[in-house]
Amino acid sequence: MTERSLMVGTTPFHERTSAANATGLWSHWAGVLGAEKYQLSEKAEYFAIRNSVGVFDTSPLYKYRIEGPDAERYLSGLLARDIRTCRPDHAQYTIWCDDA
Repeated sequence: MTERSLMVGTTPFHERTSAANATGLWSHWAGVLGAEKYQLSEKAEYFAIRNSVGVFDTSPLYKYRIEGPDAERYLSGLLARDIRTCRPDHAQYTIWCDDA
């Protein structure tokens, strides 16, 4: 293993999430550091999400760009969610179907 392969990157939001990370707990996620939790108490995070807003840095998630005249047809056979409901330049969470 080389030194370069051991390096862990940060997301574009790392500076902001670092300031909010009261626990100092980080995990390695797809080659970058991600906060495991922001508050010492899960209860505090729960009420923050319930009564205000929750933000989660999903930068490390894989992103795919599928283009072309048959892209919608291809995705309609692959995804569990109706891709036609996703507007251009937007994203949606879904699962991929597998015949296996």
